[in-house]
Amino acid sequence: MQQSGTDNLLRATDRLLARFGSHRPATPTRAGLGELYHAFSHLPYENVSKVLGAARHGGVWLQSPSELIEGFLASRLGGTCFSLTQGLYDLLVACGFEARRVLGDMQHGNNIHCAVLVALEGALFLCDPGYLLPEPLELPTAVGAETLLRGEVYTYIVRRDQQAADVIHLFTRPQSGSAPPHWRYRIRAAAVEDSTFEFHWRRTFEDSMMHQLVLTRAAEGGQLYVHNRKLRVTQPGGRQNSNLSGSVGAAVEELFGIDRELVEAALRQIERAKAAGKAVGG
Repeated sequence: MQQSGTDNLLRATDRLLARFGSHRPATPTRAGLGELYHAFSHLPYENVSKVLGAARHGGVWLQSPSELIEGFLASRLGGTCFSLTQGLYDLLVACGFEARRVLGDMQHGNNIHCAVLVALEGALFLCDPGYLLPEPLELPTAVGAETLLRGEVYTYIVRRDQQAADVIHLFTRPQSGSAPPHWRYRIRAAAVEDSTFEFHWRRTFEDSMMHQLVLTRAAEGGQLYVHNRKLRVTQPGGRQNSNLSGSVGAAVEELFGIDRELVEAALRQIERAKAAGKAVGG
């Protein structure tokens, strides 16, 4: 990142941290990593900004980290996993942390997820704002070993692959009931170069997600998830599903704080793209 971009990012980061009563750490420490991640994790996973950005820029918008944070500060917007990962990665590097971007595979495809790994004080930490991981999760070192993080809704389990030492699996287990851990994704611990990361980021603008509204964020005591007109509230006691009544824009504004006009504009763009049978903004 050029110096001007780094300066803009640090200024935006200071404003973000100040909003949550924190400040930029002077040196890379576990506590400092936790504070930065806690502030950054307030940014929601949402594709309103992605849909509108793609429409403005002719199909693809690789949101800069400072744009990402400024979008939250001004309009409570966030991003999807690639923009959140790139934003967090650049933020951590600008603050002196040894970080790397990594790619991940999920059930419906390879290289469609991403996250940040941070090497710190002899340990490696998984930071995944796109998956609402509540705090940095220290990775196990031995093959087949696992570590756990207990969140409000889920217990997060990371496990080293039995055959490939550089592959790490993430599982979740609900806090309520006796359900077994559910496999979510695997990541490869090798750092991803700029060109490779950008290639897979650009591919996401051709995904079906660009033809639907998707938002999720951590809420007090649980998680909120909106998919088109459906709302799912997940709490320690279980899930509740419902339909959004009335204006979707008004409902999202109430739940996420995002201006209803932005939401409605994204929905109109999605409908136009669906009718035309092409990607949003293409």
